Amino acid sequence: MLEGEVKLMPRIITDYLDTTAERFPDKTAIVDGEKMLTFVQLRDSVRRVASELAGLGIFHQPVAVYLEQSAESVVSFLGAAYSGNFYTVLDSKMPTERLRKIVEVLEPAVILTDEKHFADAQIFAGGGTRNTPPLKPFAS
Repeated sequence: MLEGEVKLMPRIITDYLDTTAERFPDKTAIVDGEKMLTFVQLRDSVRRVASELAGLGIFHQPVAVYLEQSAESVVSFLGAAYSGNFYTVLDSKMPTERLRKIVEVLEPAVILTDEKHFADAQIFAGGGTRNTPPLKPFAS
């Protein structure tokens, strides 16, 4: 750092991710038993999700995440934040009627899920009604 230069601290979680990926690209960020991601891999995955959300025109809107606890769920949370949205976790262990009520009240712009949970998400998301949020299968 040069004399008189002020170093700004990251203010939001995505700033911390960017800074950490630059400083420690090959350090392990997440291990979930099935998958291990370094900080640079995590950042790149998060940016892909953010880019997809932006490509759908989703900004400053709720994004529902219907995944089990995993590296993919963390990537989805951060991807929603990175794209300027906010996320809500839909727990796969919740009863269908409770999930349906949450989606009805929240009105998410999209539900991020995976192939394993896709059929269940279709049921509680409205099953094709006009107000059904699109379901986005997670692709890492």
